[in-house]
Amino acid sequence: MHRRLSLAAAAARRHWARIRAASTDAGYSVTEWVIITAGGATIAGLIYAAINSKVLEKIGIINGS
Repeated sequence: MHRRLSLAAAAARRHWARIRAASTDAGYSVTEWVIITAGGATIAGLIYAAINSKVLEKIGIINGS
């Protein structure tokens, strides 16, 4: 169990280091990447909600509700 935990922690550290290096290479800080990612996810969520509500509206019309 301890070995799995240490392997997972090492993988997380490598992943975090890779993310930090990539964000530095692109010229953005980690905070800026978080904001960009959160903004993109918010926009994607809004688009999904709009599409989903339209689909449900159309289904309601087809079913005669």
